[in-house]
Amino acid sequence: NQAIDHSDDLVILDLEDLNLSDIETVDKVKSLDPDIPLILIKSDFSLEEAIKLVKAGASDLIKQGELEEKLAGSITSVFGNTFEYEKNLKISDLNRDLEEVLNNHIINSLPGIFYVIDKEGQIISVNNRFRELIDYKPGDGNHFTKFVAEEDVDASVQSFLTTLKYSASEVELRIKTKDGDKIPYLLSGITTTINNETIMVGTGVDINDRKQTEKDLLNEQAFIDKTLNSLPVLFYVLDEDMNYIRVNQYFIDRLGYSWEEIQ
Repeated sequence: NQAIDHSDDLVILDLEDLNLSDIETVDKVKSLDPDIPLILIKSDFSLEEAIKLVKAGASDLIKQGELEEKLAGSITSVFGNTFEYEKNLKISDLNRDLEEVLNNHIINSLPGIFYVIDKEGQIISVNNRFRELIDYKPGDGNHFTKFVAEEDVDASVQSFLTTLKYSASEVELRIKTKDGDKIPYLLSGITTTINNETIMVGTGVDINDRKQTEKDLLNEQAFIDKTLNSLPVLFYVLDEDMNYIRVNQYFIDRLGYSWEEIQ
């Protein structure tokens, strides 16, 4: 009669009926089954006592006067937490399932990076190229933002949310390497479902050479602009319709019109 209810799934105890101390009671139950949810009932719990009981393994605490009001909700909450725990266990096994579903040989032969992210943003699988790039180690709490340059984190989160909402997205981000470099990548992601779990599968292509080319072109353009603007003569370029498409600063200064007015 010490337990109000006891099954394979849940234990509910009225602490007022027991000879053991409250902490000893929790320890005894947990020694028999560490994972079973435990709801404790008592006339009152001090804050210090409540903290100790929860740390010892109690799932919920209910005062005697609130039993009728809160017991049903407490049971629902306890089993909700248990479901989340079991769900997390299932996600932790997802990497093994992926190895059966995906062809690792193809993935590891890709010229770019390959990654799989769960809907919470945790990286759960990468190909060898990505692993070598970021020194990835499974089980280290690898949220994808950990490997994104600080200035690109907001854009990466927005892209991730877009992928979850619309099933696909594309974004340019800088990846932080294990050596501290920041390499620009064009990342493409899609969502899919494996074992009833939504995941994001993505690939990335190094666009560092393209970015360097763009930078060189901008530098070249700046040099040309500086050269033309230093000429002490009128310089202009007309299109086939005789519209101005390029003038230098001397042209603007001498005629007294702005570039907007000339256009």
